[in-house]
Amino acid sequence: MNFLLATVIDGGALWKTALAALAAGAGLTLLFSLAILGVTRGADLRAEGRELASTAAYAFGVLALVLSVAGVAVGLIVMINE
Repeated sequence: MNFLLATVIDGGALWKTALAALAAGAGLTLLFSLAILGVTRGADLRAEGRELASTAAYAFGVLALVLSVAGVAVGLIVMINE
């Protein structure tokens, strides 16, 4: 029975897929969290009157958001082409 299961399921490919899914899921979640952090921190700094720091925080948030959207787009392209 184990021999039949080993020929049907490629354990190496399954392991690589699971690790890629975990890394992509955690990475995209972290990037989106950083986007939210940047925008909220920017709003707090602007309320304190610290314009330059606020602009930097907003830029950081926008960059993190762009990277997270790009990660989703890459994932969709990979899924469609595979």
